[in-house]
Amino acid sequence: METAVFESSDDFSQKYYTERHKNLIAPSTLDPKLNRVIARTKGTRVWDESRKEYIDFNASVGTSGVGHCHPKMLEMLRKQLEIIDFIEPTGFNHRIRELKVAGKEYEISLVALAKTLLPLMFPDTSLSLLRMIPEVTGAQAVNAAVKLFLKANPGKYHFLGFRNAFDGRHGFSLDFTNSKPIQKQDYPSSGIVVHYLPFPDSYENLEEAKSELSNIPLKNVSAFLGEYLQGEGGFKWPVVAYMDEFLGFLRDLGIRIAIDEIQSGLGRTGKWFAWQHGTVTPDVVIAGKALGGGAVPMSAVGYNRELFNFKDTEVLETGWHSGTFPGYITAVAGGIMFLDIMKEEKVLENVILRSAELYDVLRHHSGEPDSLTDYCKRTGFGFMQGLVFRQHDSKPYPEWRNTVLKNLREAEPVGILTLPAGNDKTNPTIRFEPCLIAPESEMEYLDDTLTKVLYKK
Repeated sequence: METAVFESSDDFSQKYYTERHKNLIAPSTLDPKLNRVIARTKGTRVWDESRKEYIDFNASVGTSGVGHCHPKMLEMLRKQLEIIDFIEPTGFNHRIRELKVAGKEYEISLVALAKTLLPLMFPDTSLSLLRMIPEVTGAQAVNAAVKLFLKANPGKYHFLGFRNAFDGRHGFSLDFTNSKPIQKQDYPSSGIVVHYLPFPDSYENLEEAKSELSNIPLKNVSAFLGEYLQGEGGFKWPVVAYMDEFLGFLRDLGIRIAIDEIQSGLGRTGKWFAWQHGTVTPDVVIAGKALGGGAVPMSAVGYNRELFNFKDTEVLETGWHSGTFPGYITAVAGGIMFLDIMKEEKVLENVILRSAELYDVLRHHSGEPDSLTDYCKRTGFGFMQGLVFRQHDSKPYPEWRNTVLKNLREAEPVGILTLPAGNDKTNPTIRFEPCLIAPESEMEYLDDTLTKVLYKK
């Protein structure tokens, strides 16, 4: 195993750096009490400045799909930067016609990326019917998707979304987000109206969602936009048949469908995109996080041109949407290499095998409510699974969840690094979201570690 290089000065301790960060950087979602400063990443492992090693069971919230510092990714980005560092996509096309990486030739261009990504988003649709909008972050991609619908349906400012959703923190994306009160506190709406429906993970929720549609002015609804597998909301996986029925019901009403696959897409559920476990093909698919190979920010919106009756080139006039960084060449290079690694190294096959093992591990540590024992319940699907923490009387137990998170980090000889999800008042959850290349041994280590720390106070 490689040894990381660390700063030895006591003045630059993790605690001291955390204080400096607190004094200079505005608050965000970062918990300053953790006092963890990551100093090195490699594969599925990370190290902090105290030389403590961890298995990354968070994968940077799903961003490190093929692991940290993948050698092909590093070679691709280094060679690409030696030829073109940056050209703004707002004014000029750019392309590297041939770039040899790890003995293989690649074309680095937006066209090359779209020709690979769009058929993965819409596997049964002709490429001639599809188009891609490059973006930088997931939230920006959601914003672009909303603008797309507003262009396709002028004057329709109402949208449908899910309760407990997380689709971003900026602009239109924040209008869809409602997993925690703090995310929307003090912010007015961006101008659209989002109606939140129950997530179809039970028959009761499905029927309630369909019933609530009768109270919504559907003639003013532009589209539905939601996660297929809820992330921040608590790693909730739908009953696929109920999701199919819900989306099919929307389709019968003439409502367009966008699926937010920023976290659940690109292999995390064992298919390229989570919606492909069902049967209803969306009009729009949103990808992000892992698309940049864990090294550069990259997101994309794929859409079916039928949304515009194939007149999108007329409706989407020059200047309707743009930015300095969407589709910049380093992000494109990262996306092309990420998708190639996924295929060449058969990563989907690994996810299918390892996620079944993760399921067994979390089931092993799940329980049922009784009058005496606090318990956990497994949730989620694929490599987006979690444990929800409850008291013996089924009340949420966020304090226990927080203790277990701490115990996992402090486990020996290797800690387990992950994050909470869900709402403390309803479903306090620990997410287990490994890198897509995680080996069987790490599922076994998680099992052994949970046995040691789950009930350790």
